[in-house]
Amino acid sequence: MAQDKKLPRVAYFCMEYGLHSDFKIYAGGLGILAGDYLKGAKDHGYPIVGIGIKWKQGYSDQRITKEGNVLDTYPIYKYEFLKDTGVTVSVSIRDR
Repeated sequence: MAQDKKLPRVAYFCMEYGLHSDFKIYAGGLGILAGDYLKGAKDHGYPIVGIGIKWKQGYSDQRITKEGNVLDTYPIYKYEFLKDTGVTVSVSIRDR
């Protein structure tokens, strides 16, 4: 079902998407579900776009120190494989 102009266009808003392991903007369940939803829609040719936030730090990585303590780290990710499309979206919430 390729891009049929009669089909409605859908924007899927989510805080995280599990699209690829190198793109660290997901923590687990919700992100994996959202990513699978978008991948399935693409496989069927449905006119959908995922809208989220590109977190530069993503979620924390936990490390164990030599002493056995848990340390949360927040690396800054650079996603060289992404391209800025220049597309912006405005959303009104409560008339603001």
